[in-house]
Amino acid sequence: MKLIKKLKTKKIDNYYRAFALFLCPYCNKIIKKQLSNGRRNKSCGCMQSKFKIKHGDGKINKRLKLYIVWKNMKQRCYNKKNPYYKYYGERKIVICDEWKNDYPKFKKWALNNGYRDNLTIERINNDSNYEPSNCRFIILEEQARNKRNNKLNLFKIFLIRKLYYDYKIKRKNITWLFDVSSSHICRIINNKIWIKE
Repeated sequence: MKLIKKLKTKKIDNYYRAFALFLCPYCNKIIKKQLSNGRRNKSCGCMQSKFKIKHGDGKINKRLKLYIVWKNMKQRCYNKKNPYYKYYGERKIVICDEWKNDYPKFKKWALNNGYRDNLTIERINNDSNYEPSNCRFIILEEQARNKRNNKLNLFKIFLIRKLYYDYKIKRKNITWLFDVSSSHICRIINNKIWIKE
């Protein structure tokens, strides 16, 4: 908030307190507030209440994570400064008009299509957009399998385990063969990732 004017100090409970008038940049309301050690709030509180009223996903509500999923999806597609923009926005992947500027519609679709806080959103077709017919919620481990740049597939996982258990090939040799880290091979062998069905 922007400092407008410092007011006279007041004695409250045997302590002198400094007050000032501030202008909220979001609602243009002028409020009287105690000065604190250089720290200022970004708004008078209107942004928090607006968030709760508009989306019904206040800080206490677990659905806040779903709001973050929506915001991150928009960042990847439209913010050129986002580190993941090159994988989404540069590839012309966008969010459908229904979801782009309407979080409540996205939230309704998500809750009706299996969203839980331990799941992530995934596009079924990696070259297509974020839209109801192309999205689903899956566990993070399954999403990692479906990445475009993934070096492994189910056949290679089967082969890694066969080489290790049946042919007694050392882990470092398997690492070299498949060009993945030793720790990754270790997790595959111990069924911590790519779990056997």
